[in-house]
Amino acid sequence: PPVSLIEPETASDAGGVAGRRGQKFQDHLAASLVIDMLIEPTIVQIECETADDITVRRMEDAVESHEYIQVKSNRAIRWNT
Repeated sequence: PPVSLIEPETASDAGGVAGRRGQKFQDHLAASLVIDMLIEPTIVQIECETADDITVRRMEDAVESHEYIQVKSNRAIRWNT
């Protein structure tokens, strides 16, 4: 049988759980932006964990812009290019 890299009896998910708590606000913000994308025709793409925590790509009058969102616990810092 294959050798397990993790012993199920002693494995801990504490690090993953703590990490997910910190990302919950980011998840909610990203989901909110995806919902905005359904009704806002200028939003053409939402990316998570690529150029920044969240990147929003917009296209308006043939001009593309990007909004970069850095998420820190329960607040977001935004800037555009």
